[in-house]
Amino acid sequence: MMLSAGADVSRTVYRMEYGDVVKGRKDSALYDVTVVIPTRNESENVAPLLQRLLPLRPSAVIFVDDSDDETPQLISAFADPRVTVIHRVSGARVGGLGGAVCAGFNAATTTWVAVIDGDLQHPPETLKDLHTRALLVDNPDLVIASRYTTGGSYAGLSSTLRVAASKLGTALVRFLRRTRLKNVSDPLSGCFMLRRETVDTSTLQPEGFKILLEILLSSDGLVTADVPYMFANRVHGSSNANFKELIRLARTALRRR
Repeated sequence: MMLSAGADVSRTVYRMEYGDVVKGRKDSALYDVTVVIPTRNESENVAPLLQRLLPLRPSAVIFVDDSDDETPQLISAFADPRVTVIHRVSGARVGGLGGAVCAGFNAATTTWVAVIDGDLQHPPETLKDLHTRALLVDNPDLVIASRYTTGGSYAGLSSTLRVAASKLGTALVRFLRRTRLKNVSDPLSGCFMLRRETVDTSTLQPEGFKILLEILLSSDGLVTADVPYMFANRVHGSSNANFKELIRLARTALRRR
């Protein structure tokens, strides 16, 4: 979570503006943050992900796992009390990835809940930027890691097809809900940090893996902020993204009207 020269400059400016403004919290600790990670058959990514995430010192890490391989066993074997796994067996995987994220929200007890994928395309280090932005004086409820704001990049999208699907999906939901989403540059991001008390998960109706869109459309009065990040290349496994998601996105946008 391949920076261009322009992106390097943007991130430098961002850190100069926000990096030291949170008085008393100048270290990198993800204080009072639970990181929720939905996984499905990500056994090769568990160890590399935790090796990068745990040094950031989150309060808790909750994997919500829908795997049919050894992913939940590998997570359970990890010797750190902050790491837990909720394994949803076949037949109990309600709502897909979005439902998994909701299960993680319900299990969290911290002020903030962050969401990242288990495939390392959302670099764990981005969570530091989200946390720093979340603690600024304008007091946002939801901070979104954006590929489409200045300094962000979608370079990790693995094919022209995925780039087209991502851009088309973003354009589609912004067109259908342009008033609600006018200040959100990446409403389909899978990496974000949310003030837990601001969302009632019982009102969410997750479908597919774009849970952020459901949150944005179902929660009134959310104060949002964007932070640029670099969508990284997938190292192991395969993406679940496809054009069927466009149908789900349109359904979500229209249903929430």
